[in-house]
Amino acid sequence: MTAEYNPFHKGHARQLRLIREHLGRDAGILVCLSGPFCQRGVPALLDKGVRAAIALREGADLVLELSTAFAISSAERFAQGAVNTLLATGVVRHLAYGTENPDQHDKIRESAAILAHEPPALGQAIRDGVTSGMGFAAAREAALEQFTKDPSLAQLLRNSNTILAVEYEKALIRSGSLPTLALPLFDKAGTSAAVIRDRIWRAISEGPPGLHPLLQDLAKVLTPSSAAAVMEALTAGRGLLHEEMIALSLLLSPAFFDRDKLDKINGMQGGLSGRLTKAIRNDPASVLGEDEPPYARFISDVATR
Repeated sequence: MTAEYNPFHKGHARQLRLIREHLGRDAGILVCLSGPFCQRGVPALLDKGVRAAIALREGADLVLELSTAFAISSAERFAQGAVNTLLATGVVRHLAYGTENPDQHDKIRESAAILAHEPPALGQAIRDGVTSGMGFAAAREAALEQFTKDPSLAQLLRNSNTILAVEYEKALIRSGSLPTLALPLFDKAGTSAAVIRDRIWRAISEGPPGLHPLLQDLAKVLTPSSAAAVMEALTAGRGLLHEEMIALSLLLSPAFFDRDKLDKINGMQGGLSGRLTKAIRNDPASVLGEDEPPYARFISDVATR
């Protein structure tokens, strides 16, 4: 399976247990893990070596690194890079992934098959949606519903983990077929890695008064080895990087004021560079606002659906 473990929480541990329940106790579990940076370009909370060691202690048998070029890319490239890495080992026989829709495994594969081959009419509908001002995700969802006349297929593309599930299935169609396991997510609202990272960042911002409550909170959602690694890094003053820690340096860098430079970055095409530079130029003081963390506010301002 592919993972970020940023950080490793109880939902991840449950997934590893479910894999063994499905494939047997003797099955080897190989994890393709993001390195120093994860999806959306955020820095990993803990060093990749620490996260790999936690995965091994919690039930994985081998951990490989997913190249950063894929780890920070779109869902499609993320999935394709991970699948190619796993297939290159020559030992992988199944691919497991978490999804908000584990009971719709067949629908996930059906959506993937359509999108992988992208009939001309579907591709044109997606382009028309983007041209009209829709974000790519919304345009693809609308186009898929229009093309298939099946709202349930398009609705799968509203959930972040299921979007990745569809991309894994697409990658397997293109690179080599493997049986897949669609695993349920474990209390996503309570164990979301993003929520956990934000909780840790707030505690760091508060200083010593916030550390004791943090330990209590982490014990509820992280495995003991993962919670210990977080607290050890925190007390030792190393690691525990959060996107808000680098937000000002990133958002106020000259590159964000130069659309031509942004256009040269992979993935910036389709109007994204224009939205970024426009947001900074129109309200550069917004990234210094105190009501909301600057990175979170900036992403909220420029994001489309």
